[in-house]
Amino acid sequence: MRPFSRRWVFDLVDPRDHVRAHVLARHRELVARCEAALLDCNAAWRSSYRANEG
Repeated sequence: MRPFSRRWVFDLVDPRDHVRAHVLARHRELVARCEAALLDCNAAWRSSYRANEG
């Protein structure tokens, strides 16, 4: 068992937790959007490359 301390209480009720969760969720959303855009771009490039190749 950890000794009781003010820091331990602060960890339990850290007001930044909800902010951190929101930032992480927003970050995941942006990463997912970027990955989708890159996949679309890659597919478009491949199709145009094949069209120009033949």
